[in-house]
Amino acid sequence: MRFFALAFLFLISIAASGQDYVLPFDRLSQLRQDRAGIGFQEQAHTAAKPILFSSIDVTNIQGLGDDTTTYYFKINEKIFSEHLIEMDKLDFQLAADFLFDFAYGQELIDEVSDERSENSLFQNTRGFLLQGKIGDRVYFYTDFRENQGRYPAYVNVFVDSLGIMPGSGRVKEFKEDGYDYSMASGFVGIEAADWLDLSFGHFKQFIGHGYRSLLLSDNAHNYPFASYDLNLLQGRIKHRYTLALMQDLERLPQGETPESIFKRKVSNWNYLSFKPIKNLEIGIFEQVIWKVFDDSLGSQPFDYRALIPLPGLNSAILGLEDEENNALLGLNLAWFPVSRWRIYGQMVFDNNQLEPNGFQLGSRFASIWNRFDAQVEYNRSEWETGGVPGDLQANFHFNQPLGHPLASGFEEIYTELTFYHKRIFVLARVNIQRQLGDSPIKNDRNIYRIQPSYVFNPSSNMMVYAGYTFRVSNAMGDNAFWSIGIRTSLNNRYTDF
Repeated sequence: MRFFALAFLFLISIAASGQDYVLPFDRLSQLRQDRAGIGFQEQAHTAAKPILFSSIDVTNIQGLGDDTTTYYFKINEKIFSEHLIEMDKLDFQLAADFLFDFAYGQELIDEVSDERSENSLFQNTRGFLLQGKIGDRVYFYTDFRENQGRYPAYVNVFVDSLGIMPGSGRVKEFKEDGYDYSMASGFVGIEAADWLDLSFGHFKQFIGHGYRSLLLSDNAHNYPFASYDLNLLQGRIKHRYTLALMQDLERLPQGETPESIFKRKVSNWNYLSFKPIKNLEIGIFEQVIWKVFDDSLGSQPFDYRALIPLPGLNSAILGLEDEENNALLGLNLAWFPVSRWRIYGQMVFDNNQLEPNGFQLGSRFASIWNRFDAQVEYNRSEWETGGVPGDLQANFHFNQPLGHPLASGFEEIYTELTFYHKRIFVLARVNIQRQLGDSPIKNDRNIYRIQPSYVFNPSSNMMVYAGYTFRVSNAMGDNAFWSIGIRTSLNNRYTDF
């Protein structure tokens, strides 16, 4: 039904462009944006994603600005530069691409499980993406992916225990040891005024400047939402309010229908961003997860305080330790000493004493000698920050944390080095993750990954790639595997946990 609803949305609002209208925030696209120094632009607030084109200058971003390369054949231009389908009429614009990921790999070390029938891995993803614009004010985006795959043992443990694929929704079995799952996204936006943007649909958001976010990330499955963005004081202040519908994978008591719906919860968040000068961005974040179901009393009436668009007001009314509605406050910061270097951080508050329950500190330098990008980031979150899994008001959706994939009770050092020149892209990263507390069995792990690739088309991130991952875990055992494939990479999927 979700697919047909999105298809209907497309038919009634068919509008798109030969360009994108919101910035993609997958890892490779963000790298190009960092190299273009968009955070150094006067009115560019880059923490709250997705970001509208209209708020920034995209001229120097590869794949989004003008391509000055000379192509002698139209097919070469399609393969190496353009979207698969592009229309650009006076009041009607459209861009469309196939989405795919065809990969094969092999598990070299599996100390996690002895029950797998074979150690070969694969990914088979097929889908499409449509985006565009009608007139000057209405834009839209929709995509759909159908997936089958066989994954490393530690990912299988995650999927089998939670019933979902990382970053996506529920799964069903595929043959003997694989998974089958799908995912649809879509939203419609209206630039109602120069200072007001409205949007609604089924998508994800991200708040932060780092690889991770302790406040709100694209780690979990997408969700229905309605949102507005205010642009005030000539772009120095921006405010995003979002109302979203979340759910846990626990069903309501069965009634007359053969399959009851899942228990739901309402979430809203406010993010207020301020740029006093062009190289400093300060943000205040507030999220509240509202109780709309009680195991004893059943469905609860909607609490209209969720519609209050003032950051911090609900936290002041409820406190940060309310037993029914889960409020959380955050502080977000980015400073750009030069256009391509940012120092950033976050703080999370989940108690009435306003003592930090978690923090992030990081630095990223883009386009070193026009070839390299380097990043180092530290994340820490105390136990039960944002609530615990199974609690209906916890900071979870589809059994996954809305913030960091490890949820709480951890510290992490993330380092990344990339080489990107012309169309050659090589990524190397190391995650060092430690569990906090005095548990007799510490779930500590180190994850090492290297991935060389060749990017055919920066508009769709179509690339051929190879990768090797080595995961060392004292609780689960070691995993090592390699893979090769061809894909369009326009979304993030976090399996480094």
